[in-house]
Amino acid sequence: MKSGFIVLVLAAFVSTGAFAQMSAGGGYILGGDAGGGVDMSIAGYGSVLKETNTNFGGGTFGFFDAKYIEASIAVWFGGGEVKISGDFVEEVYGIDTLTMKFDITSFNFSLLGKYPFAIGTNIILFPAAGIEYQRVISVKYKSGTSSVDAENPEEFSALWFRFGGGIDYSITKSIYLRFTGLYGVRLANKYEKDLEKDLNALLNYADIPGSAEILLGHGPQVKVAVGFKF
Repeated sequence: MKSGFIVLVLAAFVSTGAFAQMSAGGGYILGGDAGGGVDMSIAGYGSVLKETNTNFGGGTFGFFDAKYIEASIAVWFGGGEVKISGDFVEEVYGIDTLTMKFDITSFNFSLLGKYPFAIGTNIILFPAAGIEYQRVISVKYKSGTSSVDAENPEEFSALWFRFGGGIDYSITKSIYLRFTGLYGVRLANKYEKDLEKDLNALLNYADIPGSAEILLGHGPQVKVAVGFKF
């Protein structure tokens, strides 16, 4: 998946024919996942078990720009919480929600299409939309002072679709600041797909009318960078 994405990025750059308008740079990225997880419900009763995995964090990224296309690679570090709630949890543990914190690290590969237009001598605005593949390389669960690494952190890797816009502010003829704000929708990852499958199998085995469904992953992303034209 990762190598195929890089080939797609290179092909897009070649097809634009915009190498004379290229620039590159780097900066800081901030964002996270405010949704996602799996919700199990029983017919006539409603939701009885829900697991969510929200996270937020930041990192650094580098980008290459060919006027209408921006390709970037980021290293991202985040922290979040696993929350398991519902009537089953309350019945077994006597509390509403079980919570566990975790740290997550990923490489993010993105391709963003944009349409820039000037609104002055130093300012360029652009609406933007694109895709991003988040390759998760580490997940560490924490409980008190102890921690344990997830056996298969790549199960949390996923594809994002992002949309929003940004602004370039020229400092000199060759140096500019770029601010980008995006919102993303995430496709289900392997962990969510497997959990949904297992919970539905359990309902079928127990002959309980109900179903488990994957919740939509989504979240914001902000980038601040310095670019250099060449």
